[in-house]
This record gives sequence, structure tokens and C-alpha cells, in this order.
Amino acid sequence: MQKIFFILISLVLLTSACKTTKVNSSKLPKTNSKKLNSIVQKNNFDFEYFSNKARVNFNKQSFTANFRMKKDSVIWISLTGPFNIEGARIIITKNKFKMIDKLGRKYYNKPISYLENFIPIKADFKLIEDLILGNFIEERIKKQKIETKGDTYIVKGSIPMLEAFYFIDRSGKFQSIEILEKAAERKVVVDFSKYEKIDNQLFALKRNFKIKDKEKDYLLDLKFYKHNKQKTDFPFSIPGGYTKIE
Repeated sequence: MQKIFFILISLVLLTSACKTTKVNSSKLPKTNSKKLNSIVQKNNFDFEYFSNKARVNFNKQSFTANFRMKKDSVIWISLTGPFNIEGARIIITKNKFKMIDKLGRKYYNKPISYLENFIPIKADFKLIEDLILGNFIEERIKKQKIETKGDTYIVKGSIPMLEAFYFIDRSGKFQSIEILEKAAERKVVVDFSKYEKIDNQLFALKRNFKIKDKEKDYLLDLKFYKHNKQKTDFPFSIPGGYTKIE
């Protein structure tokens, strides 16, 4: 479960910043980075508390991920396998990453920078929060050339260590994203479908990932459900007899 979690968070944090909606087929008007930034930022998912669950299938292994969040404060994740047995519980705050590995009977107490061993971007709390929600993963679209193809704006990203392409519809929502991490020879292509409004904000309920990592290919499927914005708690107690890893 521990290994699966780190693979999952690596892939999701690289790619979960995409949402989309259907658009008509008329020709797109020309735009610039300032205008596109304006409509993209309006689509960011906002909340005080947010909870949801996801059924996860990763290379024929299935489990459930339960997410709870308080804006700018806490990200809580519980991973459960067959028969609803919890394998791991995670707390991420602005400075800390903590995980209870119940199968390995270990407790991790690390600075948030520990996540940079698994994701090729700065492990900043706000960035991780936005990625889980599906918000725009960069501070803004830069002044690079914006191309059009059919109903889509195509923008090259500016994330250090990565080559990223955003595919954005006329309303400012992401249709897809392609990310190439050259140093690790990893490529990720994402498709999104089945959208639902939560307080008039669109959230992608189904996300499919195709990952090529050197010579290996992976398929990751996420199906979100049971989401709400009600106030919640973040239970996290360490059982006795666990080995602490710092």
C-alpha cells in the first residue's frame, strides 16, 4: 500500500490539474495570455471544507482513496483496500507530511519537502491543494505563443524540469494535459469525462491516465464520488508499536 500511495500521489500531482466541458465547433477567437489567464482563473474550484472519495484502479489493483481538505490548512487522505481494510492514512499541512503505514506498521513524520522525492515539482502546500482540486497548476500562463487547433487553445507550460502542454477550451477549462519529464523519461497523457457541478463549479468525476515510464506502461483510473463541502474533521492517531521514520 505504501508503494502504491507514492506512485499514486506522484502521478496525480503531476496531472490532476485538468477539467473540461463540451464546447461548440465554431472557430476560436484569437486571444493572449492576459485574457486566457482571466478566464482560466475564474474556473478555479473554491471551498472552505471539501471531501470526496475516489475508486482507484492501478494496473489491475483496486482500492479507495478518501480525501478531506480544509482550505490552506489540511489535506487528509485515507487509502482502503478489499473488505474496507485501511492500509494507510496521510496528513499534509503547510510544513509536514505524515503517514501511518498500517500494513508495514510504520509512521512517517517528514517535512513536506519529502514529497519532492516522488514529484518533480516543488512540494508547496497550496500547489498540492490546487492539484487535487483540479485547479490551474501554474501561477499563470506566461507570454508564450498561444496556438489554436479546432475548438482548443494549446499553451506550452513553464514548469521547471517538465515539458507540459495545456489544451484549453473557449470557456477557460482544460480539455487535457500532456506532460513529459525528460530526465526520468516519463510521459503522462490524461483524459477527463463525466462532469458534475458542485455549487455551480464543475468537477471531473472520471479521470484516466496513460503513463509511460521508460520502458513500462501504466494505466490509472480514478472515479470520484460522494463529495460535499460540509465541515469535517481529520482523525489521525498513531497506534502503539509502530516504527517512527523521520
